[in-house]
Amino acid sequence: MSKDNFQTLGTILAIAISLLALAVSIYEANLLKAQQRAMVWPHFTIAGSFSERGFSFVATNFGTGPAIIESVEVRFKDSLISDHDDLLDRINPQREIGYDRIKMSTLNQTVFKAGEERVVFNMPWDDETREMATQMRYVTIKVQYKSVLGERWIFDSETNDHIPGEFQSELEFMN
Repeated sequence: MSKDNFQTLGTILAIAISLLALAVSIYEANLLKAQQRAMVWPHFTIAGSFSERGFSFVATNFGTGPAIIESVEVRFKDSLISDHDDLLDRINPQREIGYDRIKMSTLNQTVFKAGEERVVFNMPWDDETREMATQMRYVTIKVQYKSVLGERWIFDSETNDHIPGEFQSELEFMN
């Protein structure tokens, strides 16, 4: 083998080793990115809850990172709802229950830390609220939330799905 052949072989080996090192670096970068996403992944959900004390909607972030709530849409029998008062009026226009007995907390434009559970709506039991609670099955809630990395999901209480993507409510539910 001549000296030129050794140089050519050396050059080819150097290029092959460089390409292999590049491939390994890209693979490691992708692994680190996936690890980072897993460390800040939110998994937001809202569920109805019945107890001896009353009826509630409970919001929970079961993920490993914060859930940043961007848009909330509430419907009652396919009608868009603007706030808690609107919801209660649609469920029972002759209602006597007032805010002195109903507990609410903010949902829209808030952040739920990992593992956080928050009662966003609660009615204590009495004859009026028992009747109103039967109508709550017609309430659907759709929430767009994102991670700190900007990845977005949509939670839909009707299907209990968590779909990657974006949506903007036609009428933001404000509370």
